[in-house]
Amino acid sequence: MTFAWFPASGAFEERIGLLVRQDLTKPFNGTVEVKQTGESTILTSTKLAANGPNSASDGGSKIFTVPKSIITRSLRFTVSFTSTDGTYPSYVGTNFMVECGTGSYNAIDGMVPCTPAPTGKFVPFRRSREATPCPPGLYAPETGGMYCMRAEPGFFVAGFGASKQTAAPAGSFVADAGQRSALLCPQGTFQRDSGQASCVAASPGSFVAEEGQTTAELCPSGAYQPEFGKSSCIDAPAGSYVADSGSEAARKCAIGTYTSIKGQSQCRRATPGNFVASLGAVNQKPCKEGTYNPDYAASSCTPAAAGSFVAGEGARTEVACAEGTYSGTGASECTEASPGEYVPDDDRTGTVRCTAGTFQPEAGKSSCIDAPRGEFVSMDGAIDSNPCPAGTYSDTTGAVKCTPAPAGRYVATIGAKSASLCPAGTTSEIGATACTKVIAPTTTVTSTKTTTTVAPTKTTTSIAAPTTTSPKLSTTTTVPELEKPRTLTLPKSLKPGRSQIITAPDSRNADGLAVTVQVSAPKICSVQSTSKGVSLKALKAGTCRLRIQISGNATFEGSSYSATVQVK
Repeated sequence: MTFAWFPASGAFEERIGLLVRQDLTKPFNGTVEVKQTGESTILTSTKLAANGPNSASDGGSKIFTVPKSIITRSLRFTVSFTSTDGTYPSYVGTNFMVECGTGSYNAIDGMVPCTPAPTGKFVPFRRSREATPCPPGLYAPETGGMYCMRAEPGFFVAGFGASKQTAAPAGSFVADAGQRSALLCPQGTFQRDSGQASCVAASPGSFVAEEGQTTAELCPSGAYQPEFGKSSCIDAPAGSYVADSGSEAARKCAIGTYTSIKGQSQCRRATPGNFVASLGAVNQKPCKEGTYNPDYAASSCTPAAAGSFVAGEGARTEVACAEGTYSGTGASECTEASPGEYVPDDDRTGTVRCTAGTFQPEAGKSSCIDAPRGEFVSMDGAIDSNPCPAGTYSDTTGAVKCTPAPAGRYVATIGAKSASLCPAGTTSEIGATACTKVIAPTTTVTSTKTTTTVAPTKTTTSIAAPTTTSPKLSTTTTVPELEKPRTLTLPKSLKPGRSQIITAPDSRNADGLAVTVQVSAPKICSVQSTSKGVSLKALKAGTCRLRIQISGNATFEGSSYSATVQVK
C-alpha cells in the first residue's frame, strides 16, 4: 500500500486529501489515523474510517480527506493504517509534509499551508512560493488560478495582474483574443456599441470622416455616395443635383433647367429669352434671332409670328413690324414694301400690289395713292401715275384710263382735268387735241353728182337732187397714226456704286413724255428722278429687275418695258 498527499479541490477545497493506493481484490477496511506533531508533542489527531464520510473510492485507490483546519504550516505528519479485518498489515509512516499544488503557493517553502493565487495572478507549478501576475492581454477572474485567460475579441487587458477584461469602447474594436488595447474604427466605419470585435461600414448615402466615430453622417444635399465604407461624399457634378440628404446618386437637371456649378441641391430655371433643350445641361442658351421666349424653364423658343420680328439673340418678346413693313414666320427683321406695293395695317404678313387707278412711288408704305385728276394708272403695281395724253382728260381721282375729249371739245395738253369746248365756227372729232374751222363747200353741178373738196379733211357729199348748194354734209375725218416707240436700250450689268440714266426713246415729238421705273429689289438698286431722266443706281451685288413705263402724247404711243440688270 502506498499513499501521498495532494491539495483537494471542488467541494473539498478546505481539506487536504490523502491518496491510498490499494489492491482492488482486497479492499481496505479499517481506519487511518493522522497525527500532526511538533518537536515532541502531538498537536492534532484525527481518525478516518475507510467507509466513512471523509473517504471515497476512485478506481484502485482510496481517498481520505483531512480537514485543513487541523494542519499548520511546516509541521510533520504521522499516518497510521490499521486494518480491521486483517487484509492489510498495519502501517505507520512518519515525517510526511504536504506540497502546495498548482493554483496555490507558500512564500516560505511551497508547502502546506498554501495560499490560493489571488485574482489577477496564477500559479502554474506545484510547490510554488509566489503567484505570477497575468501579463497584458490575459486576466484571472478567480482565485486559485493555475493559468490566465486570454481577453476575448471585443475586449482587451492593458496592464499586468488584471482580474477582468475591459470592453472596447464605442468607436473602437478588438478583432482578436488576447489583445492589450482596442483600435479606433478607421475612416469610413463606426461602432455604436462597446465590446465589439469589428466596426460597421458606412452605408451608401453616408460617410465617416474621422477615426473612432460612433455614428455615420448622412451626405448633405448637393452630395451623394454610392458605396459602402467611405470617408467623404461626392459633389453633384455640373448639370446634376442632389435634393435630399443621404442620397446614393445625383440626378441630371431636367429639360428647361441647368447648373454650371457642382455640389448643387437644385438646378436653375432657364430665364426668359433663353432655353434648355436637353437633360443634364450645364448652361442655358439664348434664343436665336427670329425667336423669343417669355417664360422661365423653357425647353425651346417660339418663332416670331408672321407680321412680327426678333432682331437679336436672347429676346423675351417679339416686336410687331412697323407700318409699311412685313415679315414671315421666324423673321429677324421686317421688309419694306417695294414701290408699287403696300402692307395693310391689319395684316403685316405680306405685301399687296397697288391696283389699277392707284400707285405708290415709295418703299415701306401702308397704302397706295389714288391717281389724281388729270392722271391715270392703267396697270397693277404702278409706282407713279401717268398724265392723261393730249386729247384725253380725267375729272376724277383713281382713274384707270382717261376719257377722250367728246366731239365738239378738245384737250390740247397732257394731264387735263376736263375737255374744252370748241370755239364758234370750229368743230372736232372725239379725242381731238384741237378744233378745226368749218369751211363752206364749193359746189360744181354736173347732172346728178357733185364732188366737193374740203381741206384739211376729206369730205364726200351725196346730193339727192340737182341743186346749187347742199345744206347738210356727212363727213369722215382721218386722224394721223401715232408713232410707235422705239427699242429701249439698257446695260446688262452695272458695278456697285455706278449709275445709269433711263430716258424715253427718241421720237419726232418727245414733248409731254414721262418715264417711271420700278425696281424689284430696292436694297440692290435704287431709282431717283433727275432733270435728264430717271437715274438707276447699283447698290450691292445681286439681280435687279426693272419695270419701265413711258406715257405717250398726241404723237407717241405709251409703252412699258421689262429688263434685268446684274450688279457685280
